[in-house]
Amino acid sequence: MKTKKIVEELAKTYRQESTNENYSNTFLRYREEEEDIPAIFLKQIGSPSVVDSIASGTEMAIHHCQQLFQWEKWSCPKLVFSKQQRFPPTPEIAYTKAIVAAGITYSLTRNCSKGQIEGCGCDKTDKNQINLGAEEFKNVHIRKFQRNSYPSHKNVTKQVWGGCSDDTTFSSRITEKVLESLDKGLDAHAYVARHNFKVGIEVIKHTMVKKCRCHGISGSCSLQTCWMQVAPFGEISKKLKDLHKKSIRVTHEDVQNSIVMGNSAREESVEEKEIPGTRNSLIYMEQSPDYCLPNPSEGYMGTKGRMCSRNKANVTRLEKNSCKNLCKKCGHRVKRLQKKVTRRCNCTFTWCCEVKCDTCVETVNEYFCV
Repeated sequence: MKTKKIVEELAKTYRQESTNENYSNTFLRYREEEEDIPAIFLKQIGSPSVVDSIASGTEMAIHHCQQLFQWEKWSCPKLVFSKQQRFPPTPEIAYTKAIVAAGITYSLTRNCSKGQIEGCGCDKTDKNQINLGAEEFKNVHIRKFQRNSYPSHKNVTKQVWGGCSDDTTFSSRITEKVLESLDKGLDAHAYVARHNFKVGIEVIKHTMVKKCRCHGISGSCSLQTCWMQVAPFGEISKKLKDLHKKSIRVTHEDVQNSIVMGNSAREESVEEKEIPGTRNSLIYMEQSPDYCLPNPSEGYMGTKGRMCSRNKANVTRLEKNSCKNLCKKCGHRVKRLQKKVTRRCNCTFTWCCEVKCDTCVETVNEYFCV
C-alpha cells in the first residue's frame, strides 16, 4: 500500500471522526475539563491546516520507520499503518503506534510555532530558570528521555528567555484525543495502543532541546537569547527504537486490572490506570512472529527477495550484517545481480555560467535473498 494512500486514509478517517457528533461531544467535555485550551483551537480540529499537519506527521513517521528498519527482518511495511485492519499487539506494532503519535505531535508543534495553525503558537511562558545556569536549568527541564544542547561559549555573561519556543501543550493533547478516537474500545488491544500513543507523545515532550543565539560586539556573546525546541525527528525515531528493544510484555490480566469501570457502562466513565512498571515504556501482548516467513495478511512478506548489503565501510552494524541476518539465518542464499547505472560525471564550470558534465555508465552489484 502506497504511503500517500495510507496518509489519505488516516486523514479521511480523521475528518469523518471530527464531524461526528459523539466525537464533537467528547471534545466539548474535554474543553470543560481543560479550561486552558482556547476554544478557537478546538474549532480548528477539522481545519485543513490541522488535517494537513496530521497527514505530514504520519508520512514522516512512516519514512523514518522504514529507514530505521531497512536492514531488519521486519522492515516496517506500510500496510501496518493502515486503519483497515487491526494487527496483533507485537513489539513492532507498538513502535508504529508510538512513532505515528510522535510524528503527528511533532508536525502540529512545529506548524503551531510557524503560525500556520490558528489558535496556537509559541510557548510564551517566562522561563526564569534560564538564568540559573546549565546544571540547574538541566534539572528543571530534563526528564527520562531528555537531551539538552548547552552553549559552548565560556564567556556568556547573561542568558535571557526569548525567541519562539515550541509549545507541545496543544499538539500533544490534540494528538492523543485524535488517535484515541481512532483506536477506541475497552478491549486489551485498544488499551495497549493508547498506552503506546502516549509514550510517543511523551518522547516528543521530553526530548526538547535548549537552543541559544549569541548577541554582542564582535561576536563576544555577552548575551544569549534562548528558547526550547523539539529535537530533530530522526533523533526521536531512534529514541523510540531504543524503547522498542526494551519493550515490556503485558497480559490480558494486567490490562483488565488497569481498566476501572465507573458507575456507567459508557466509555467516558472508564478510568485507565497505568500498568505498574510500564511508565515511559512501550508495551506489547504477543511475541514477534518469525519474520523470515511471509504472512501477507499481517503486513510482512518474509525475507525472500529482500535486498541486502555487502558494503563494509561507513555503514551501520545492521547493514553490514544484513546478508547474514536476512538471507542466511532465514535459510536463503545470497544472489548477486549486476546492473548498469547512468550518472553525471567529470563536471566542469564554464564562465559564465554553465556547468558541463559527461554521462558515465558504471556497473554496480546488488545482493538479494533467494
